[in-house]
Amino acid sequence: MSRVLIFIVLLLIFTFGCQKNDKADIANGVNLVRNNSKVIITPIESDLLGIEFSVSGEILDNSVEVLDNGTLTIVKRYENETIISIASNGVSGLGVVLNNIDSKVIVKALQKVSNMSVNDLNIKRVGEKLLGDFNQDNIVDIADFIMFSESFGKSNLMYDIGPATKGSGNWKDIYCFSAPDGVIDLNDLVVFAGNYGKIGLTELPIVVDAITIIGKNSIETNVKIGDTKNLSAVASLSDNTSTSNNIRWESTNTQIATVVNGIVTFLNEGTVTIKASSQDKSDSINFIITKKEDEKPKDPEEPEIPENNDVNIYYYSTTGAPTIWAWELNGKSISELMGYTWAGQPTMEKVPGADNWYLFTIPENIGPFDKSLSIKLNQTLELTKPSVTTGWYKDGKWTDNNPDGPQIPTISPSPAGASFTSATVSVTLNIHGTNVTTMKYTLDGTDPKTSSTAVSFTSGTKITIGSDMDYGSSKTLKIYALNSEGEVNKSYVYNKVKEVIVPTGLGALYTNTATVFKIWSPDTSNVVVNVAGTDYTCTKLPDENGYTNVYGVTVNGDLHLTEYQFKIKGKAVRDPYGVMINKNNKKNIVIDMSKTEPDGGWVEKPEFINREDAVVYEIHVRDFTLDSTSGVSEANRGKYLGMVETGTTYNGVKTGIDHLKEMGVTHVQLLPIYDFSTEMYNWGYDPENYNIPEEQYSAHAATEYVKRIKEFKTMINEFHRNGIRVVMDVVYNHTYGDEMFEDITLQYFTGNDDSGCGNGINTGVPMVSRFIRDSLEFWVKEYNMDGFRFDLIGIFHYSAVKEWGEYLNVQKYPNRNLLMYGEPWNGYWLEDPIENQKVRMGSVPAIASGHIGVFNGKYREDIKGDNDGKRMAYMFNQPTSWWGAIAAGMRGSLVATKSTNVLPDMWDSMFAYDPEQSINYISAHDNYCLWDKIVYSGATGGATGYAGRVAKFGIGMILTSQGVPFLHGGDEILRSKVYNGDWKYAHNTYNAPDAYNKVYWNLKVENKGIFDYHKDLIKIRKENPGLRLTTWDEVKSRMKTEINHASAGTIHCVNNSSLPDKVVVSYYDNDNNVNNGYELAVVYNPGNDFNISLPDGNWVKIFDANGAVNKTDKKCEGTAVTIFKKQ
Repeated sequence: MSRVLIFIVLLLIFTFGCQKNDKADIANGVNLVRNNSKVIITPIESDLLGIEFSVSGEILDNSVEVLDNGTLTIVKRYENETIISIASNGVSGLGVVLNNIDSKVIVKALQKVSNMSVNDLNIKRVGEKLLGDFNQDNIVDIADFIMFSESFGKSNLMYDIGPATKGSGNWKDIYCFSAPDGVIDLNDLVVFAGNYGKIGLTELPIVVDAITIIGKNSIETNVKIGDTKNLSAVASLSDNTSTSNNIRWESTNTQIATVVNGIVTFLNEGTVTIKASSQDKSDSINFIITKKEDEKPKDPEEPEIPENNDVNIYYYSTTGAPTIWAWELNGKSISELMGYTWAGQPTMEKVPGADNWYLFTIPENIGPFDKSLSIKLNQTLELTKPSVTTGWYKDGKWTDNNPDGPQIPTISPSPAGASFTSATVSVTLNIHGTNVTTMKYTLDGTDPKTSSTAVSFTSGTKITIGSDMDYGSSKTLKIYALNSEGEVNKSYVYNKVKEVIVPTGLGALYTNTATVFKIWSPDTSNVVVNVAGTDYTCTKLPDENGYTNVYGVTVNGDLHLTEYQFKIKGKAVRDPYGVMINKNNKKNIVIDMSKTEPDGGWVEKPEFINREDAVVYEIHVRDFTLDSTSGVSEANRGKYLGMVETGTTYNGVKTGIDHLKEMGVTHVQLLPIYDFSTEMYNWGYDPENYNIPEEQYSAHAATEYVKRIKEFKTMINEFHRNGIRVVMDVVYNHTYGDEMFEDITLQYFTGNDDSGCGNGINTGVPMVSRFIRDSLEFWVKEYNMDGFRFDLIGIFHYSAVKEWGEYLNVQKYPNRNLLMYGEPWNGYWLEDPIENQKVRMGSVPAIASGHIGVFNGKYREDIKGDNDGKRMAYMFNQPTSWWGAIAAGMRGSLVATKSTNVLPDMWDSMFAYDPEQSINYISAHDNYCLWDKIVYSGATGGATGYAGRVAKFGIGMILTSQGVPFLHGGDEILRSKVYNGDWKYAHNTYNAPDAYNKVYWNLKVENKGIFDYHKDLIKIRKENPGLRLTTWDEVKSRMKTEINHASAGTIHCVNNSSLPDKVVVSYYDNDNNVNNGYELAVVYNPGNDFNISLPDGNWVKIFDANGAVNKTDKKCEGTAVTIFKKQ
């Protein structure tokens, strides 16, 4: 059928399909007004059953404000939308206000329709989808018709909706289940026509008709103080079902009785009403409480702890009772198991007789628990507790007993352990606690609790240590204290030394006897550090070793795991050099890093001679193993240790790290793994703490600081054990928010929008540049990192970047061969007045001495075209930006004239002084991944047809060009970020749901030929030194490139007029002896097949469009890389 006829048919469908759908009445009758990020929805017509609306993405329930006569009844969260229903409680006043909503809102009024009851209205089932609704406005109409007609006859997954089947029930006349066949044809036309004019059907709110307390008439209502009653209730629903979930229990007087999940505890004399409710329905029961005989009054200051195995969470609040949501970290939702929903969260109960204390009880039968506890208060404040056990939270910390009640003694000598150079040191013995009856100490190593040499003392006693000590010796002070609440026994070490050795650098510099705290403060001398609740004034230290305006103080004692926080002019700030943090209160943690080493110690790093030997594979920790097809154990999926779990397979093919080893990559580049701000899902380009591993990839609780660091180091160590090095994606170019540095000094920032985030980092300030260099060295030295990928390295001064590289790669770690490279552009800020001082392609020669490279964006776009559009280039046999683009890129994009001077053109395609400076890639985490770009551009035929051939051709050029090849994880199995035909996230999935981002390992089975192509070509690259030349001079002397162009000589190529147009051929001296000719030939051919005339010798074809081969013909197929080798 011709396209003209097809469009006539589509036009007829449109003309006759615009007739009103009988069931469209339920979509009328509402007003929607948007005012910036506020959306107000009100009815036009009366007698509404309710309002339903959907919002793209996930929204918080506290963004929904129900007006007057409405009740929030349903909240459903799907992969990419939130659906909320509001039921009417009356005829007028129904409405809703949505706050902080920037995404699309689709609204339906739920009306009574003539001859139709509530139960007749349409119900949507999970998985049913209105096929043909391409713009997702919940109706198939002219807008979808236009989109569909433009793609007819092409291969675009978004519009491939046929063949399809219809649903059931009220979906029986709607096509909703698709089985795509790879091309937009009559099958898709039939489905589109069948759904034209139809709307998507959604769920109605389910209304509570009545609440009944079970057995109310038989419950004894005359009770005694201390008694309990276990009540239960049931809600009768409008859909003729009933439920015991989402029942809210309330006491009219919590001084008399409390109720938690139906369990009533009677506390004092009086009368009380216990109420069970859901939505606007309720039932209640009255109790009379009297005193037991001889009962003594309770202590009004002490919360009563129930004598059972329930978990009681006490929270101190001066602003009233918060709502609470509880779950085991990386485990089950405790609140859901207790029958609550996110929308119907319980309010913590007031603890009788204890001002400002509130209680939430987790019943014993909900357990057992084996992970840490996380709770969220008022849907905002998140707190983490190391275990699901009874605890009190006050003033930013958990305690195992009531901090307002009697306490076991606490011991705090001053100094608490120290290294001293004087003859003696005076130590004050401080004891705190209620009615401490025993206080004793020893200095001879014996236990003061039982030792006959123990000396009794009172709090505040001063003792002298050191008079009987020689220099180089140590003495242990042991202190014991006892009261009615318990006992405590502590030890402190004092070292007599001739010189105190202070660690260098900034931050919290730990030793087991003292920690030095240092921070840069160029604007003020008002600097304090609070350590474990005590303020210490910092003094200005001498400028040395490149550090200026540093303030610091030494605090004695073993401070491992102690919280600290700097304060600048009275404002609390985080330590930019901090190696750990409490995410709840934003205080840093002192860490003894010697306790974080991998079990068994570090293994040898994989051998790596030249940077050009690298094959880099970029991946996100969560994406790589989250899906069950990864074969990774459930506990490790999406986690650090999932990255290195060996022995995993899917349907007989290797997955995970074994997949990487099979393919032959040398380096894995991990998207940001430092501590970033946003909760999953996110790529992590929103840094908060540069020197701390991200907790969301850890299998341990956020407060298990040592375990997290050790787990991270174990991942690096296991990569090394398996022959793979690790590159870290770092984002020093901006911070998540100004708050990270602004209260220290604004000198950290450029003050420009050069990052695209408004808070770019200024490497023109020496101490800011030094901070980045120190952070890089910290990851190299402490975590054994093998390289860095710099996000937006173009924001930085190239002189600073050069200095980092020279320091790390030449001065300090010359044998590590660290990979260091980045994006030579800024956040698309086009007005940088000092651009000539920044990292650009044109300034790359000037940073060659630091072994710094950049992503070769010019070569990428000359190979594939644009990143998010349909413009095509060389791999599609379409034009490039200039005649020599592919030949120059194949030769490593080397400068035309050997020099380390900055180039006149800051965006010159020939920019590298050394091949290692050209990071060659065709796709990365940004923009469309390779397969999506190919499909979106209109290539057809699927993985085994033309589209798959284009994918191999593009990758083939990356893996055979001089420089460092870089692969985006999943391209080797044709990974797509289009999920269920939805393209809306595909070009930028930084915060899209997991379904769009995670790697589906079944693709390796389905696209085995593509994977084998990668594996074969990486092997050939490793076996042939000519593909990995290491200097400008080597490329010039050991590689000959031929093209059909008269000006070929100007870019060190040879003009060969016998070659077809656009073909590029290179010959390589594999054995470093050009006098005996070339041993390898690589051909790039985007056009028709042709036979090549090779130099004299016995040449064998070893690679073509299908992968590794062994053939004697000289055919060079079109849309293919072909490789010949001389025998």
